[in-house]
Amino acid sequence: MDSDNFLNGFGFIERGEDPNKVFVMYQCRGDSYGSKCQSCISAAVSGLRRRCPRNKGAVIWYDQCLFEISTINSFNKIDYENDFYLSNPKNVNDKELFNKETSALLVELTNKATDKNNMVGNQFVLYAAGEKRIGTKNVYAMVQCTKDLVTTTCAACFEWIFKMFSKCCDGKRGGRVLGTSCNFRYELYPFLRN
Repeated sequence: MDSDNFLNGFGFIERGEDPNKVFVMYQCRGDSYGSKCQSCISAAVSGLRRRCPRNKGAVIWYDQCLFEISTINSFNKIDYENDFYLSNPKNVNDKELFNKETSALLVELTNKATDKNNMVGNQFVLYAAGEKRIGTKNVYAMVQCTKDLVTTTCAACFEWIFKMFSKCCDGKRGGRVLGTSCNFRYELYPFLRN
């Protein structure tokens, strides 16, 4: 893989000829570029080799990155099938207020991530992070789309995964939905690297 891609945290590679063509995509979290990205992708490749040695397709998520290998070209398309969610087993005290304010923070971050003026060079950032005070707690959150998407497709992906908020995160102290096209996470502690 080209080490320059680790600087921007995204890579998409296609290898082989039909019917044996393979597509590889990786995306690092918005705070994990350069050597942090490279080490996460190395761990992901090793993890897939160990867990899925003969599979034609697989996806692996780590806190800092995702890595996917597939026989299906998903470039610039939303993957509605490969996702999952995790949440903290502990609940907050005021679920209704917390859900409302956390959802508002995620929407605010989505607007920032999909802002057509939010570019580095000629590429959309499609990532945003922030925090918000809710009652006596600070909530830290981030949203991110893979860099093959455009802002409108990214916004549609966020709209789709936010529908899982009530399933995954209803009143939970932390939660995330991980998809191969977009993801979000929030916690009551800072989880991003500076």
